[in-house]
Amino acid sequence: MSLATTVAAQRPPGGMRIGTVTATSPLTVQIQGGPVATPGRLASYTPGVGDVVALVRQRSTWLVLGEVLPG
Repeated sequence: MSLATTVAAQRPPGGMRIGTVTATSPLTVQIQGGPVATPGRLASYTPGVGDVVALVRQRSTWLVLGEVLPG
């Protein structure tokens, strides 16, 4: 089972989700339920295809907080 699948199964609280970057131009993240196209991202995070990332949703917009690393 992948890290993204394992973390997604834990049902993060609120609007937080875990996904995998599938494209960087434009930024696209695959989450449970489908792709998120062109989410915002923190300036400190440079996305790479295959990165497992944390996203937060507020109303109709998504923000990539950064990469999730195994502990």
